Amino acid sequence: MTTTITPAPEIESTPPRRRDGTALRAIVLVAGLLTVVFAGLLPLAPVTVNDPTVQWPLDASAPRSTSLALGAYKPLGLDVRFSCAAVRAAGDPGVVVATIDPAVPAAGERGLVVRTRGDRLVVQGPGVTLLDTTVPTGDCAYQVHGDATGLTVLRDGTEVGHGGVLPDVHSLATTITALGGATTADLDVEVRVDDQFTTSPSTAKIVLMVLLALAAATAVVGLVRMDVRIPLPRSGFRPRLVDIVVPAVMVLWVFLAPMSDDDGYYSAMAQNVPVTGYVGNYYQLFNQGFTPFAWFYYFLAKWQVLGLAPVVLRVPALVFGLVTWFTVRWFVAQAKVLPAAWSRRSPWVDRAARVVLGSAFLVWWLPLDMGVRPEGVVTMCGAIVLLAVAKAVERQRLAPIAVAIGVGGVGFFAHPTGFTVLAPLIAGLPFLIPVLRKDAADWKTVLARTLGVLAPGAVAMIMAFSDGTLRDFVHAQDIFIRLAGQDSWYSEIARYTFLLNASDPMANYAKRAPVLLCLVALVWFVVLVTAARARRVPVPARLSLAGWSTLFAFLLLWFTPSKWTHHFGSFSGIGSAFLALVLVGSIPLARELTRDRKVPLPIVAGAVVSVSAMMALAFHGANKWPYSWLLGIPNPNVSPGVSVVRFDKPYWGIIAIAVVAFLVARRLPHWRKLSVVVAIPTVVVLFFLANITYLVGGFSYATVRTLGTWSPWAANVRDPLATDCGAAEAIDVLDVRGAQPLAALAGQPPVDQSAFAEGRGWFPSSAPPEGRAGELAWGSLVQRPGERIPEQTVGTMTTPWFVLNGGPDATAVLVAGMLGHGNTLVAEYGTTAGKVLSSTPMTDAQDSVMWRDLVLPAAPAGAETVRLVVTDGSMDWGGWLAVTAPSVQRAVALKDYLPKDAAVAVAWQFAFLFPCQRQPELRDGIVEPVSYAVQWGDTATAGISDATWQPVRGGLFGDVLVSQSITNLTAGMHDFPGPFPTQVYQTAARYPADQYTTTHQRKTLFGWEAMS
Repeated sequence: MTTTITPAPEIESTPPRRRDGTALRAIVLVAGLLTVVFAGLLPLAPVTVNDPTVQWPLDASAPRSTSLALGAYKPLGLDVRFSCAAVRAAGDPGVVVATIDPAVPAAGERGLVVRTRGDRLVVQGPGVTLLDTTVPTGDCAYQVHGDATGLTVLRDGTEVGHGGVLPDVHSLATTITALGGATTADLDVEVRVDDQFTTSPSTAKIVLMVLLALAAATAVVGLVRMDVRIPLPRSGFRPRLVDIVVPAVMVLWVFLAPMSDDDGYYSAMAQNVPVTGYVGNYYQLFNQGFTPFAWFYYFLAKWQVLGLAPVVLRVPALVFGLVTWFTVRWFVAQAKVLPAAWSRRSPWVDRAARVVLGSAFLVWWLPLDMGVRPEGVVTMCGAIVLLAVAKAVERQRLAPIAVAIGVGGVGFFAHPTGFTVLAPLIAGLPFLIPVLRKDAADWKTVLARTLGVLAPGAVAMIMAFSDGTLRDFVHAQDIFIRLAGQDSWYSEIARYTFLLNASDPMANYAKRAPVLLCLVALVWFVVLVTAARARRVPVPARLSLAGWSTLFAFLLLWFTPSKWTHHFGSFSGIGSAFLALVLVGSIPLARELTRDRKVPLPIVAGAVVSVSAMMALAFHGANKWPYSWLLGIPNPNVSPGVSVVRFDKPYWGIIAIAVVAFLVARRLPHWRKLSVVVAIPTVVVLFFLANITYLVGGFSYATVRTLGTWSPWAANVRDPLATDCGAAEAIDVLDVRGAQPLAALAGQPPVDQSAFAEGRGWFPSSAPPEGRAGELAWGSLVQRPGERIPEQTVGTMTTPWFVLNGGPDATAVLVAGMLGHGNTLVAEYGTTAGKVLSSTPMTDAQDSVMWRDLVLPAAPAGAETVRLVVTDGSMDWGGWLAVTAPSVQRAVALKDYLPKDAAVAVAWQFAFLFPCQRQPELRDGIVEPVSYAVQWGDTATAGISDATWQPVRGGLFGDVLVSQSITNLTAGMHDFPGPFPTQVYQTAARYPADQYTTTHQRKTLFGWEAMS
């Protein structure tokens, strides 16, 4: 490849004095070596690790069961001690101690349960019986010890059982209520909680970081003094209209933009940092640590002190974007891809070039970099590295290389997509090596310079491992691979499968546009460079650097452990610079290659078809956005178009190119032979502008359209600080807590309870919610004589008639169990005389032990009463049904229904929209119990089926399913009736969460040591 490196202009001056003498070189060499050594030692340096222990009960003579949800599910260690007196006090049957509520099936599958059955003592571990023996008549002392090797049962110090693994701990439950004169020898449980990611730097590590910073600073200062300075004129660019328009659009986008895929997830992670003291996954994977990619979340945690409103949280992304824009602008302004004569001939040439850059930047940055994800800071660092590499090569200076390495290190450790910041360094390496070897330097000088330029990058290790270790990284990776699985380079195709999946929000038209057009541009860039090399035509250096950097950025994404499309935002700066330069620079380059001859027809046809196909494929992406209700958006969930005309047809691109080529040939005769060459970039820019207009215009229209109601974008404009609590002000729930049961019509016969029993007949650990809504209920989960299991009960129950109150509030019932598969619920409306006016089946097609709130169908004219006809027609496993009497429930705004101090499990998918709801804390490895949940899902059970609720994924809310009863509330948006993929739950813990004590110890471990 032939490139042009712009040399420094010749300026009359006194030759600079060389300053790379032996002493200075020695200082840089030693300081650089120390920087590298200290940086290598930093992940191995000792840290202090939190080692909390829970002790229960508070009073052995009067033990009380307690909730205790471990974030890691399993403890590091467990010791349970109890006496035979405690065994006898548990009752028959009874529970001495259990680590999961013994009423749920998960207790035997995942927990430790010590129970009594008659005169026998049974100790069960996860899926295994460790001991089944007769209880001794005299005094005895039992101990169950658990560690990494399994569980061991001892009686009076002698081993009597061994096996299994450490149990999950969600509670410490017992049926013992009184144990007179008891001490810890009679009943005592110690749980060593796994909180090993909570670390702090030791004194030795702090000293090491100080030495590392001093050594790096010394090396950099020495490097600057060694560098030969040539006085040069100031370079930069003059602000133009584009430098107002582009930032203005970016500022507007702060208010209008939809959420990115993980805004809620990453914001919640950052919120919990001050609580845990480290950056953890929070929602799942046992809160595994993020070392070494953690500094960005520490920054975000500090920023969130200013507020949790979406507009506030987007300000850093805006700042990163503005820095990226002006960096890219600076890079492109000095690229010299257009002949100077063209600019002198017409000022519109440079203006058009600036429009190209502005459109290329916005089309990439808007859909991919607005949010709290780290791609924004990664792309900023990548753009700065690109500019620094260009400056280093053009000026033959060492300092810009050091800047590129330092900034690259910051971007590298912001997120796994930080790999992409290395792209300009790899692309520029053939030109950077001569800079290190300039002035015929000997090997010692080259080594000193190399260590000097690497020193700033080593300092990034402080950001990566300031309070984390190599062991943290290895342990976190082990958890991630074990629970979630990790993608590799050979699964990169999955990213493009997501990008081209028309039904996926990750594949919407706006995210497709920059990526697909950049890929086809790269193909033609390689063609141009190859042709230029063959014909010895120079390629502008910055075009070449940007092109190869973009190509390497795509390749470096192969090494990221996940394959989401939002990762393309990590090089929007580099990519947009390349797009602008190749669109503008391809015209003079093609003219030089063809020497004003016609471009061969196969080349023309290939370019036209490939570009048109990519534009059509981009526009085939639907107008849908992650976890968004798309309120007010025109043409949601379909590909862009106007009326019945869709833009996802390749012939539109071909027609547009043909029209522009015709106009060029007519208006600019001297470009007739290259009219298509001019037309293709022109149409691509028009495509970019159309894309931006459709995107920003669509959300602007939606904002205006919903200013009087609610939408995320309208709320950001009307209430940028979210004082009205975001989406919680727009969602109404029916108040089950304050429900008023309908009065039964007097003089009716008693209810037939042959199939349904009053006051029972539901899953034991899932009682109806507290309050009057559940005070009268019937269920069919009742063991009848001759039946093998309670689910075999079948039959029909007709409730009494209840008098309607005639008010505007909703009338609803609570149901649990299975609706469907033979189980039915029918609402009958009638008169006080007993005449039936209508009979309407009700169903939510769900099968769950959870109670669900169902609104009765509208009453017909003349209706005075209502009753329920409930049928259990299923004998399958789980085939039972329970229902409450009807009650009147008032609609209440969610922000008023949820207590301000309550811990609320808000789904990561849209937690960004609920700034007033307090998320549960994960402190000392223990999860705070939640009282409510707001989840993403179309059905009652879908909301609690997310990975964050699953123990197999180490979900934050997995404890709720085994330790609390759950009620699904009726919820909807008061301004937008219809399908609403959001579920609201009310939960009730079976045990209080304050019946234990926690003690803290700190262990000092080297960076490679594991907790033992």
